Amino acid sequence: MRRLPPLLLAATVAGCAPTPPPAPEPAAVPAHWRAQASDTRPQPAPAEWWKTFADPQLDRLVDQALRTNAEVGQAAARVLQARAAQAGAEAELRPAVNALAGVDQVRLPAMRLGGQNFAPEDDTWPYAGFGFDYEVDLLGRLAKGAQSAAGTAAAAEFERQQVRQSVAQEVVKAYLELRHAEALSEIDARRADLAETLAAQERRRLASGLSDRQRVNEAERGVRDIRIARNRAERERELARARLALLVSRPADTLALPNRTAATPELAVEPDLPASAVGRRPDVQAAWQRLLAATTDIERAELERYPRLTLTGLAGIAASGFSGWLASDAVGWLVGAAGRLPLYDGGRIQARVDAAAAVRDERFAAYRRAVYLALAEVESALVEWQTARTALEFHAGQLASRRQDAARRAEALELGRTDRAELLRLQLAASEAEATVITAGYQRMQAYAAVQRALGR
Repeated sequence: MRRLPPLLLAATVAGCAPTPPPAPEPAAVPAHWRAQASDTRPQPAPAEWWKTFADPQLDRLVDQALRTNAEVGQAAARVLQARAAQAGAEAELRPAVNALAGVDQVRLPAMRLGGQNFAPEDDTWPYAGFGFDYEVDLLGRLAKGAQSAAGTAAAAEFERQQVRQSVAQEVVKAYLELRHAEALSEIDARRADLAETLAAQERRRLASGLSDRQRVNEAERGVRDIRIARNRAERERELARARLALLVSRPADTLALPNRTAATPELAVEPDLPASAVGRRPDVQAAWQRLLAATTDIERAELERYPRLTLTGLAGIAASGFSGWLASDAVGWLVGAAGRLPLYDGGRIQARVDAAAAVRDERFAAYRRAVYLALAEVESALVEWQTARTALEFHAGQLASRRQDAARRAEALELGRTDRAELLRLQLAASEAEATVITAGYQRMQAYAAVQRALGR
């Protein structure tokens, strides 16, 4: 009976390859954003979009966070783990060669051979040489494992990018909150001086019979409210400093952030098409890569039902006793091929196939969620951006009006047509409007940062 050659066996098995599961389809996205920005002078955001704020201190903080942040370090370590797993899966496609050496102490039993009786015998068999084994990837099961590992490694890299983007946006957010609190604290200090002057003026007017207790109480309550607001701003500044310290992995007391004059940078948002924006989001790309890897795992699990072919070989020296190593007949070799076909495993393979299919379903749901979450985040961020721009324009107009009222009342005071208390009230209203404009300006910058983050930049 002739043996079936290994190549003919491989060809025969290949004809029985299972049908692969259908490839997942990308989720559908709209053609345009509903909340499309309408800047008069749109300009594309740079790759490091936070540099649009033209703040060297912010740039240094983001750079430091991207180097030292613990979450960034963890994400980078996960990439290395995934790449190592990918290298291990790819190594399964190559033969393994090992050096072999050992000594076996054997006892041969009594036997009769060729009409001659042999007594029991103790012997020592030393051996040394090389061995190899190689599994022929008949239907691509090992290649599917390498493909799945490559997808997992790609997903880990996209997740690292997502963490870096998130950390950069969190640094910008905390920094803007800190500068916002500093600006409010500074203006609240000026407002407190005005309020205390007004309270003192009203007390003098009350003593002269020109005012009443209600006006005095209102003025004194205004002083207390402004002091409370300033304390709140100081507390928010320290909280923002603590968040920044955490993001850059440094103690808060070693974080040097000199005060700086608040700037109002020129900001413009021009989002690209939804398909481009969603395709650029690293969280969406990571979810897609994990979905592809899960689909490949189903194929790999199915291929466990089919035969495996392993080639083995040995070459070296072996003898009865160490004195025989130098003999010419001590050199030997062995080459073999072995096949294995599962016949009954109690349902183990089917269980692995079902588990892989369930993972694929979970990954598909996660991918769809990532896509629709990205779309929702961009739409929401664009709405917030437009709202912040409109609010800033409105409050800037209100501030200009309050300042005009205070200027006219100051002129009237010089002409003796009003009293100082009324001028102080208008100056307080103008300073309150200025604080509102400062808040609106920082909200616009926060909205700009949120748009860039939502767009995957």
